[in-house]
Amino acid sequence: MMKEKLKNLQNDLLIISMNGQKNMEILTQDLEYCIKAFESDNFNLMNIAANRLMENSIFLENEEVFLVSAILKDIAQDYMGIIQGRREILNSAKVLGKKAVNAIKNNFYTGIDTQTLWQEFQEYGVKINGFHKDELESKVYRENKEFTSLIFKKLLEFLVDHKLILKKINNTLINGILGVMVRIMKNHSFTLEENKVYLFFKLFAILYRYVIEKSYPEEEINDDDYKEYLEDHIDYIVECYLNHNIDIKKYNAELWKIGKQYRELYFLFNPPRVVVKTSLSEQVPALVRIPIKPNKNIVKDEKEVESEK
Repeated sequence: MMKEKLKNLQNDLLIISMNGQKNMEILTQDLEYCIKAFESDNFNLMNIAANRLMENSIFLENEEVFLVSAILKDIAQDYMGIIQGRREILNSAKVLGKKAVNAIKNNFYTGIDTQTLWQEFQEYGVKINGFHKDELESKVYRENKEFTSLIFKKLLEFLVDHKLILKKINNTLINGILGVMVRIMKNHSFTLEENKVYLFFKLFAILYRYVIEKSYPEEEINDDDYKEYLEDHIDYIVECYLNHNIDIKKYNAELWKIGKQYRELYFLFNPPRVVVKTSLSEQVPALVRIPIKPNKNIVKDEKEVESEK
């Protein structure tokens, strides 16, 4: 009897191991697709590939791979902004992206070390901002990380004081905060902690759009949705940042939860009526590091929908 139980346990472990290997094969294919898109300067496609990696990491409940996908998505959108506005600097700017993408790839294949992943992303983020500045900004503004930290603190305190306005579907609070974050980070640089907050709010902004879509055609988000999708996430990141305590493991879990929630809402309430038909960089200010005002058309193209997921 004991031998039979032991054999069954070994078989179960073997199946789990085999499934794990197959799952990683799928995630690896998504990663390779993303990297090849980057190498061919097809940053829209890279963004789509990062979305696929993100989606599959949610299905497979892999929080570390979700973080990888979120970082790759941010890199893709950086270059989407550059290629739209200043294509002549692409080759120079791409040197930074190539280094970051190769580091992510090596990290992925050797077993994801999130501390190293964040260090590489931080180095990339600080340097790529130089390519987002115009000529005059580069001459005038200087690094001032203390100022950046102060403004982030003020922004999060302002958010806490006014977070109930998020129930109103026509408010612009999250996009406004993200726009300021992007501007401050670009011109004055930032610490690793601000980078974590930025990436958190970038994904949170996408979740918020789908929560608004879920509430359509009502003018206000109901209390249950507000508490489930919005308040808990806001309270988490505000408390962590203001207390200088963003634990990587807990942060990854919270980020993955945001992704899981907005993917579920995407399936149920897509395409968003509030999305505009413009390039991705024009849809939400902080989807790239250059805030741009949107227009009022509606997304209809299937690839545009997939690229923003």
